Amino acid sequence: MKRSRFAARSRISADAAELSRLATGLAESGSRIEDAYWEARLTELVDDLLQAGAEDDLNAALDRLFEAHPGAHDELADAIEGRAETCTLTHAGHDFDVLLFAAPVLAWSRYSIPSGTLPKAAVQVLATQLGAHTFAADARVALTDYLFSPDQLPRSFCDTRQLARTLGAAAIEGQTLALDAQGLDETNRFLSDVRYLLGAVVVRRGQPIFRWNEKDGSREGALREWIKQGSPNLEPLLTGCACQPLLPDAYHAACRAADRASRPYSLRASVAFLQTTLGLPAEALRAVVGPFHDRELEEYRIGLGPRERDTNYHGVVWPLLGNEDENTDVAGEIESVLRECGLKEIVFHDHPFPFEFCDDCGMPLYPNTEGEVVHPEMPEQALDAPPQTLHGADRRKHLPQRRRDAEVRRENFPASDAFLCVSPVPLPLCGGRAIHMTNDELLRRSLAAVWHPCTQMKQHEAAQPLPLPMIPIVRGEGAWLVDADGRRYLDGISSWWVNLFGHCNPRINAALADQLGRLEHVILAGFTHEPVIELSERLAALTGNDTGERLGHCFYASDGASATEIALMMSFHYWRN
Repeated sequence: MKRSRFAARSRISADAAELSRLATGLAESGSRIEDAYWEARLTELVDDLLQAGAEDDLNAALDRLFEAHPGAHDELADAIEGRAETCTLTHAGHDFDVLLFAAPVLAWSRYSIPSGTLPKAAVQVLATQLGAHTFAADARVALTDYLFSPDQLPRSFCDTRQLARTLGAAAIEGQTLALDAQGLDETNRFLSDVRYLLGAVVVRRGQPIFRWNEKDGSREGALREWIKQGSPNLEPLLTGCACQPLLPDAYHAACRAADRASRPYSLRASVAFLQTTLGLPAEALRAVVGPFHDRELEEYRIGLGPRERDTNYHGVVWPLLGNEDENTDVAGEIESVLRECGLKEIVFHDHPFPFEFCDDCGMPLYPNTEGEVVHPEMPEQALDAPPQTLHGADRRKHLPQRRRDAEVRRENFPASDAFLCVSPVPLPLCGGRAIHMTNDELLRRSLAAVWHPCTQMKQHEAAQPLPLPMIPIVRGEGAWLVDADGRRYLDGISSWWVNLFGHCNPRINAALADQLGRLEHVILAGFTHEPVIELSERLAALTGNDTGERLGHCFYASDGASATEIALMMSFHYWRN
């Protein structure tokens, strides 16, 4: 990842100086045998400092080498990251290699993207899917029971090392790590963001770790199966979101891959948001792209607005990562994504813009067609747009060196303006579905295939004198229903009086996911199970009177009409027999 530019310190500790010397020797080595010499000594010192919690010494050496010797900086960063995310544990007389991994998921939503504690059953199912499709046959996998936002990831190399060891021990014992979430930061709201599953994979010393380490495996095949099998289990955890699972990998590598993949994903999400919120086709939008400099090129900012006037509704920050600089064709990549989204008018400014933010709210300022930097403003009619005053704190100062630069994109901009726009290119949902049907398309297909109850079907046809149009619904949010064109409807009848707790209720969805992970259905003729026993006991308790009498048994029916008929038949047979 692109290195942050910190001022070199004139005095550093002896350990930091020794780290710099060893890393420089490794960078300048001319043979594999000399590499091994330097690597062994550098690894030993890094391990000692991580164990001692000497985070300041590690960062001091990285800071010094950044300007003095970039090659040595990268060698040292690789060594620190590698030792922080791996370890060796001994169990029952055997040595085990432990690797901390991350499974990133890109997501976007007009509302909050969930994070937090996961149901136990969901964690077990996800660990099983990861073990089956991502890791080698003999690997053991343990997950934390938490869906992390970027704000909640380990803050330091030492924290990362401790998590790797704790999860490794859990994997060896075949357990899930129950995370204490009390000390985690709150999640900042963004239209588009990344969520992470964190875990450890454990194998016998020297054995393959990943599926693609085996002869018949590949990264492409592992990702394909993880999306296919893991997505249905991720979907209940990201209610109301479009999401895209990425390939699980070693912790730091997966985080870097997510940072890179989130840039085009966020731009597509932004276009999709403006289309659905404002009802504008992609060709009615205009993008203005400009390079923003501090001491050198830091990022591109993309202002998005209507073609007919020079105003910005939203903006997207596209930070430079890794070795990208002025000579990298980042602008061409941005243009390619915008063209795929369906935008026709794209304006590029070549002159450098100052690295400026709004003095009042800290939001980035975005370029307009006149070459000025302006504050984006949604039109007043877009009343349901996310709030424009949610801001992220500077998360870079607590992060490992090579993660800081990727976090610059989150420093000041709020959820509504960081990642916003729209496109005819469908954004994938879990399970391979996509957001692309319009109201008209759904109505046409429904009239051709579905017999709707309680109405005369001909009344739904547009050719009738007084047509009764149906409302195509694509998702629910609490008391609201949302159609394919983004319009919202208050569900005043609770969808026939049975949905009393709102659509996509997080607590109910979590309970459903937990139960589905253990048992989805079994007949009650000759079988029983704990949930039906517990429910029957609780229902019977509600029928008790002052003398302690209560109804004894529950008989379950599929609907109210069937229940009434069953009750009548029971009463008839009781009195007759």
